[in-house]
Amino acid sequence: MSIKLVTWPDAPLPPLAATARILCEPTGLWVIYTEMDTLWSSSEPRSTAVHISQDLTVSTIDVGMLTPIGADSTGLWCTAEPYPVVERSGGSRAFDPALVQIEEDAPVEDREDLVRSSGAWSRVDNSPTEIHRLPTPPPAVATSPVTLSRYRPGGNIDFLTVDRLVSGVDVVRGKLRLTYHPTGPVQRLDPGGTSISFSYPIEVIDLDLSDARMSEVFVADYDSTPGARGFPEEWLNTSIPEQDLDVDTDEMVAAIDLSAYDDCSWTLPAEDSAEVRIHVDTVLEHLANLDTPNLMWSNGDDRWHRIRSDYRDLVVKVREEWPLTEVVAEFTYAPRGTQRFRWRVPVFDNAGRPRVPRYLTVYLMEDLDTGHYGEPDPETGVIHLRH
Repeated sequence: MSIKLVTWPDAPLPPLAATARILCEPTGLWVIYTEMDTLWSSSEPRSTAVHISQDLTVSTIDVGMLTPIGADSTGLWCTAEPYPVVERSGGSRAFDPALVQIEEDAPVEDREDLVRSSGAWSRVDNSPTEIHRLPTPPPAVATSPVTLSRYRPGGNIDFLTVDRLVSGVDVVRGKLRLTYHPTGPVQRLDPGGTSISFSYPIEVIDLDLSDARMSEVFVADYDSTPGARGFPEEWLNTSIPEQDLDVDTDEMVAAIDLSAYDDCSWTLPAEDSAEVRIHVDTVLEHLANLDTPNLMWSNGDDRWHRIRSDYRDLVVKVREEWPLTEVVAEFTYAPRGTQRFRWRVPVFDNAGRPRVPRYLTVYLMEDLDTGHYGEPDPETGVIHLRH
């Protein structure tokens, strides 16, 4: 099997580090770069789409804050509303540390000592507990119409209006398959009446777009079938049975080693030392605060307490030069005893753009609490973690 390479090192990528996914269509494929939700994000993520045709012609399109949801031989389909949301009324007030009444010099306590001394989080009242039952949720309502944007490789855009929210576009047996949501989330009161479950009705219809003048679709005009059900992020990666794919899978390979080829790396922009310093300092601050005491409320005494962090013996350093800069934190984690961990956080991607996700330390805590890490280094005894 012969392999031909084409690169696009000068493609205008989103300003923040991107993840990439591939959408195939009969005449080529689209590579979609969508910026991640990072510590520096200030708006909806932007996407850049690169189209590679069968003759290796490359064209690049900036689709802005639209979400690519599928492709066919005519172009890339995008929407501003990729999945329905739950409309909530009322709700609890967000936690505001400024409202917490606690002395700045209040002693730092260990969680276990607080539980033993005040019965915090485990106290059971002898009096009957009042159960607050929730009202019957309202019926689901139809989703609103959406306008899909179709970006053609040459840069032209046309539009298709659908009277229900669409979350996926695929080519199946020569027809355009739309995955749509007839209603928003269906809310059901659970047994006991103290919680609510949500389900998301999904349907699919197949369109014949041979009529190039088609600009509006009413789903009731087509025969629909139930679609795959799952979490919202799964709707954007619809799985189609292999027999329905309009591609030849006989010669597919899992991966290609590009290390021996030239021009297979991104063109770096000019380094802005002030911007680099800002991004590095932001990550450094997050990691340096891992061992900062937490604020916790105890129902044992109805008071806020400063609780010692589970991160102990913390040492944080900055290593390497841009764009290889990384912040390294070494520590022990109380639930894991005296085991020492070293966590490496690269600040930039290979194209020199900041790449640290917004919930950086939450992911770290999840890995530590679930044991999602490897074995200790046989020489140092340290467990290495890399974001």
